[in-house]
Amino acid sequence: LVVNAVYILYYLLFLPNGFLSGLRIYFYRLGIPVRLLFGPVLYLYTRSLLSSQKIVKKDYPHFIPFGLELLAIIFTYHIFGIAYKQHVLNGGIWIGKDLFLYIFYFFQVQVLTYMALCLRLVHRHENRLKDRFSSLERIKLSWLRLILYAFIFMWMTDLMSYLISLLFQTGHYAPYMNLVSIGINLIFAILLVFKGLKYPNLLLEPLDPNNIRKYQKSGLNSSLKKTYKKQLSDLIQDQKPHLNPSLTLKNLSEMTNIPQNYLSQVINETFNCNFYDFINGHRIKEAIPILTDPKRQHLSILEILYDVGFNSKSTFYSAFAKETGMTPKAYKNKFDIVNSA
Repeated sequence: LVVNAVYILYYLLFLPNGFLSGLRIYFYRLGIPVRLLFGPVLYLYTRSLLSSQKIVKKDYPHFIPFGLELLAIIFTYHIFGIAYKQHVLNGGIWIGKDLFLYIFYFFQVQVLTYMALCLRLVHRHENRLKDRFSSLERIKLSWLRLILYAFIFMWMTDLMSYLISLLFQTGHYAPYMNLVSIGINLIFAILLVFKGLKYPNLLLEPLDPNNIRKYQKSGLNSSLKKTYKKQLSDLIQDQKPHLNPSLTLKNLSEMTNIPQNYLSQVINETFNCNFYDFINGHRIKEAIPILTDPKRQHLSILEILYDVGFNSKSTFYSAFAKETGMTPKAYKNKFDIVNSA
């Protein structure tokens, strides 16, 4: 948000017809390096939303390109006298022109790279959540993914505007096109920060990275694994904890007295799925007899999905298709045809 605001302020103040265009000779291009902060700041902010990790010393290299471009501007323009500066502003040869063309290309690659890293963070976090939660409605990250896609769209728009200006020699309009683009970016940045404040804790409870990693150093042997599997299966069959729509791995761990990391390992390795799919699979198994029971045909899909522990229709349909390969309605129709034959 701050990066976008600074960039917009620079354009408003120091454009050829800006409010402070008379001072442009002294501030020439000093706001441009801020663009190299956009990707790193978005990545670090996304990371902070998805974990408790703060900026540490090892994150400082993310800001090196910004510092290098700022130094390049200073040493190719600002250390020289007024005559040279005026010459550059009047369209004369600037010794940094070729260098900054390469920096512009680097910026395009940098933005795309950081966007990919942000989406990777979201994808990994979603997988981690599925190892801990049976319902993701309250912690869905679709809004974050959508905003990131919007930023990618804006990056593509910026690149296209540059290519168009290069192809049709319309460079005179480029600063204004950039200003519009940055303004739209600012809107998305405000939305991102607002959502981040609205959902300050996307995890609901801490995720221990050591428990999420695959179990290379686990002390769980095959004999104990079988014991835990039977214990879990018996609990599922007798107590049906999956009917609780807010069931978590922690809850199930407390009910079975199996440590969370071992319980997660048992589910992953013996049932070949994560906690989310494991619980929702059992919910679908509860839903199928209800769906095909002639005595309960009066129940709607919505009533059934709530009865078996789901919180949303979309999640129910998705889980049902994954378990049976068809929609609830198609499954019911197939069952009716078989019975009537």
